[in-house]
Amino acid sequence: MDFSDPHPAASPAAERSCHGPQRPPCPAHPAGFRTGRHRHHRHRPGRRSGGTPVQGPVPLRSAVDLQPPLGRGPPGPGLRTRRRRRHQRHARARLRRGHRLPLLTAQRGRRLHRHRARRRLEDVLLPPQRVLGAQRRARGAGPGHRPDRQHGQLVRPAHPLRAAAQRGGAGHRHQRAVARAVPGLVQPEVPGQRQLWQRALLPPAGSPTDFSGDGKDDIVTFNLGSLNDVYVATSTGTAFAGTSIKWNDFFGLSGEKLLTGDFNGDGKDDIITFVGGTTGTNAGDVYVGLSTGTGFLGGAKWHDWFAPGAEVPAVGDVNGDGRDDIITFTHDTQGDVYVALSTGTGFGAGVKWHEYFSIPGEHPAVGDVNGDGRDDIITFTQGPATAADVIVALSTGAGFGASQKWHDLFAVGAEQPRVGDVNGDGKDDIVTFTCNADADVYAAVSNGSSFVGTTVKWNDFFCLAGEFPYLGDYNGDGKDDIIVFSKGTTNDVYVGLSTGTGFLGGAKWHDFFGLNGEVTY
Repeated sequence: MDFSDPHPAASPAAERSCHGPQRPPCPAHPAGFRTGRHRHHRHRPGRRSGGTPVQGPVPLRSAVDLQPPLGRGPPGPGLRTRRRRRHQRHARARLRRGHRLPLLTAQRGRRLHRHRARRRLEDVLLPPQRVLGAQRRARGAGPGHRPDRQHGQLVRPAHPLRAAAQRGGAGHRHQRAVARAVPGLVQPEVPGQRQLWQRALLPPAGSPTDFSGDGKDDIVTFNLGSLNDVYVATSTGTAFAGTSIKWNDFFGLSGEKLLTGDFNGDGKDDIITFVGGTTGTNAGDVYVGLSTGTGFLGGAKWHDWFAPGAEVPAVGDVNGDGRDDIITFTHDTQGDVYVALSTGTGFGAGVKWHEYFSIPGEHPAVGDVNGDGRDDIITFTQGPATAADVIVALSTGAGFGASQKWHDLFAVGAEQPRVGDVNGDGKDDIVTFTCNADADVYAAVSNGSSFVGTTVKWNDFFCLAGEFPYLGDYNGDGKDDIIVFSKGTTNDVYVGLSTGTGFLGGAKWHDFFGLNGEVTY
């Protein structure tokens, strides 16, 4: 049997020119004439149109050979091009005869295809502003349209995936030209991780954290990220016990807004998360993990449309029934405040309790400032020294009353305000942390109708820049104390106990709790 190569190798000079090996010519076109790709003649290198293997190397051609034969020009346009031109000629002819142009040409068809594809993409990734705008236009309302009134109630714009919860009730228009804001929490972020809760506002100005129900507030951290664990260290009255005691192994995803409160009225504080957002199957949902005293149950949905988008949620017992309710500040130019009351197993429909309170730039909060057993709403305007007011709207149990100025110089600029009963008289007071090199802490106590004290320093070195301060009654004496999570590289927890007229120096109660990027209270 002959095993010789049927295709003898050619010399390198014969195989390659300065531009590499030559491709065999197509027999359907003159030798040397190169055109674009033809759908009806696609040849593999090394084969001719009939499929016969090329015997030997393709001979090189001279410049004269590359000229097309006399009497023949380059080949005509491809089939697709000829059809498009024929279609255009027929369209022009019909136009001359008085007919309208056909609906689609090849080019218009391609444009329409791209347009539809873009619209489909927009339907999936439609920004919240476009969603709300489309809903307002569908109602025949302008961009600044406020919710429609139906039978004396206010109805929020419909959610793109489900009907919006009806919100009714009374409210009083803010008496000032500016509004206030809800308390927020700023904590160090994990590099590359953007958390909606920490962008939307500063952390809550206060929410209870007695998870074991022993009368002493504890500390909690939500690690978010890929783990979504919840860790608690309970208070012994002189320190926090437990470093890695996990109370729930899946609660609070990144971007959700996490808070605490006693939602079923059993004396033990629970955890809550507001999903937020405006699109997706879970947008606007609210989940609660009830406390057993030694752990948190799995998250159960208690509301399916509350605090969407960039609204600022808060927690407090606004009707005085012993169960914490949920409040949301729209925190926009409309400044609406909605409340959903707790039934012990869920939250009722969101009802508007105030129609102008806490606009962008202000810091909203919730607390019982007059001692009647019902939590009220507070906002810190946080302007310069000439515009750092504190505004309060008292709860009636079914709505919030007219806004009143309770302090005209508190929590200036970037200071971090908090709300709690620091003197133990049953009325919540206000505290502000400078959180800078001075690390001062100021307090103004409530007398039931205003906050007293402008420059009363309760501690002169607590909470440096980058640390996160909070309030809670950690020794169970009825007076709220100050706490700071150092974060950074140390992750220590310091507490300054309240004497009723000041805070003691910070003492370390835990040496490793609340890492960078985690949400801690």
